[in-house]
Amino acid sequence: SRSRVRWGVRSCRSIPPTLELETHLQHFLDGRFDLKAGHLWLLVLGRYCRKTPFYFYQAARSYLESARDLAPLEWMGRASLGVLLLLEGERERGLQELREAARLRGEPLDPEEDRLKIPMLEAALGRARLPVEVIVAP
Repeated sequence: SRSRVRWGVRSCRSIPPTLELETHLQHFLDGRFDLKAGHLWLLVLGRYCRKTPFYFYQAARSYLESARDLAPLEWMGRASLGVLLLLEGERERGLQELREAARLRGEPLDPEEDRLKIPMLEAALGRARLPVEVIVAP
């Protein structure tokens, strides 16, 4: 429950822990699929796969790209994907996602202030040897 509050989820009762693709599709077709909850669920899964001790970047990328595709105007999904791309060494794509996240948010991303919303941002920038100023929205 502590992690649910940290991610902004008050209750996960509406989000089953595992569902087959057919079930998700049927929920969507029946109008029972909550896009916001689905986006948040993908975001949480992507962040979880990315962190210590897993570092399962392939799964994290899949979840975070799905979150971005499901809600392309949501800045946190793009920021998390940008962090992952920087950690994987895809500097230009990572910067593109982070800059788009800052643009969508309407203010710069701050590794210190946003450390709970965008975990590992500072580490990703450090690994890519980039100053924080490079992610200011154009």
